[in-house]
Amino acid sequence: MCRIVDNLKRALWGGLGCLVLLVAGAASAAGPVAWRAQALGVAVQATSAQDLRSSILLALTDRFAADQGIVVSDAEVAAYLAEMRRFMASRGQPLPDPAAEPAADRAAREEIARANILQRKIDAALFRQYGGRIARLDGALVPVDAYRRFLEAQAALGRFSIADPAQAAAFWAPFRTEAYTDVLAPDSAEAARAFDVPGAKPGPTAPLAQGAKPFDQTLAMKGIGFRVVSANTASGNRVVITPSGLSGGNAPVSREVDGLVTGAEVADLDDDGLPEVYVFVRSVGSGSYGSLAAFGVRQRQSLADIDLLPISEDVDASRGYMGHDTFVIRGNRLVRLFPLYRPGDRNAQPTGGSRQIHYGLAPTDTGWVLRRMGMSDTR
Repeated sequence: MCRIVDNLKRALWGGLGCLVLLVAGAASAAGPVAWRAQALGVAVQATSAQDLRSSILLALTDRFAADQGIVVSDAEVAAYLAEMRRFMASRGQPLPDPAAEPAADRAAREEIARANILQRKIDAALFRQYGGRIARLDGALVPVDAYRRFLEAQAALGRFSIADPAQAAAFWAPFRTEAYTDVLAPDSAEAARAFDVPGAKPGPTAPLAQGAKPFDQTLAMKGIGFRVVSANTASGNRVVITPSGLSGGNAPVSREVDGLVTGAEVADLDDDGLPEVYVFVRSVGSGSYGSLAAFGVRQRQSLADIDLLPISEDVDASRGYMGHDTFVIRGNRLVRLFPLYRPGDRNAQPTGGSRQIHYGLAPTDTGWVLRRMGMSDTR
């Protein structure tokens, strides 16, 4: 890829890069100490977290585009530029006539158009696969959750790594913040057109969530009931749990979840005589990333959260992970199952076998936490 396109693609990451300003600490600081990483087997050095982030994203998304067969045709470039000429002329700022434009300027304009089209195609493909929210960052529409999930999957496959813990934390901070102030409504016309290419026929943008039905199930154990309800909207979905049989009141609790509710179970994993409710969630998109919303009963009076560390933060457990996980209760353990991916595997074709992670329930000051108690792989 020529330098002009490389520089433009780095500039296109400005939307994500501007989030650095919202995160305290080294994430926005540039200094004499080099920032270092490995990406696709190549050493990467940078002068700041933002520069490191741009370099890694550039390498990984170029690889993603190649793996997915994402290309830009000359006809698409011509249509894009024709649309840009119409748009600029309507604003009284016409672009130069390509027939009279110097060859070097015309070539540069075409390369910039090609980079813009490629970026929109990559964003659309990532959003279809990983789903999540679309946010406006520094004027650009960015599938923020899709990029986080994509990077977590790439890290789990060993395609990039950052050895220094402080530099790794600074790299990840913008992707894991919730400080998005301008998030598109999932069902809005703007979200549907977020990654359209000017001059091209609109393609599918939204992740596939067709057929998702509202979830409504009532569970009971040891005299305590839980009604679990979710509208199962494709984005911004919530689950509401209404208990019954508590002495301190039965006020419902509501949590935003990262995807669609697929099931729920009750159990008493810690054998304290009081039940917990576990709600299983799967992200929208072909990645189908699993997550959990869970609550325990405290002294028969109220519900308290049960926390589960994101699998992306468990280095050993996340190796080879690219989603498609499910949860089940087995005895006094919560079990997470998912296929294992080798480098080069496509989303629908894992070849590394499968993994089971067993979690046990432990108390904390404010509730409970699920801790990894065991792990086994099948090849």
